[in-house]
Amino acid sequence: MAKLITPTLLNSFDWLKNAPSGYWHNKAVEDFSNMLNRIYGEASPMMSIGNDIEAAASRFANYQLRAKTGDPKEVERVKEKFTNLSPQFKRLVDLVSGAAYQQKAKRIVRVDEEEYLIYGKIDFLFSDMIIDTKVTGEYKGQDRYLSGHQHEMYCFCKDIPNFKYIVVEVPDPETKKIRDIFEVPWSTTDTYLLRDPIIEQIREVIEYIKKDEALSKAYYNKFNLYG
Repeated sequence: MAKLITPTLLNSFDWLKNAPSGYWHNKAVEDFSNMLNRIYGEASPMMSIGNDIEAAASRFANYQLRAKTGDPKEVERVKEKFTNLSPQFKRLVDLVSGAAYQQKAKRIVRVDEEEYLIYGKIDFLFSDMIIDTKVTGEYKGQDRYLSGHQHEMYCFCKDIPNFKYIVVEVPDPETKKIRDIFEVPWSTTDTYLLRDPIIEQIREVIEYIKKDEALSKAYYNKFNLYG
């Protein structure tokens, strides 16, 4: 069976390599070990809000599509549902309308005679665009999102050259009110060009894991428990 590789795993490894010495490095090592052992803490308030907003956007996008059937009663029902929505949330709905929701991204690659399954869940999938939603208390620019591996790995898996992060800014977790929406686009001229860098990243993280007996056991015996 192919061994599992996820964007989150590679992002966690990047943090381990780049974290400042002392507390943050030790925390990064602990977080990496916990990931391989599938030890998860409670979801943060922002993660829960993000899941709720994402699901609601998908639901209202479906309402919007149903209204396009031309049935006057359906149009009126949808209009009523949209009456009290904020302009920011309506914009989010427009951005994801027509996309397939929560689709799998997966592709097997061979690295040093071993097969690895690149796997993830796409929030919103169009035929020519992949969209991933993120929620933050304060948007601080695109670098935080483009420095990760998600966009490259998902585009490689689906052979789609265009990706966009939609960042939803929610300053107060109590009110859950959306202050603004930010779009962070990314694209490649050829998805095949992503293959070699991804393989090299996989090779690096696997070599690191194999050097540590505890991490190796966790990766092969726990992290790879998938069906």
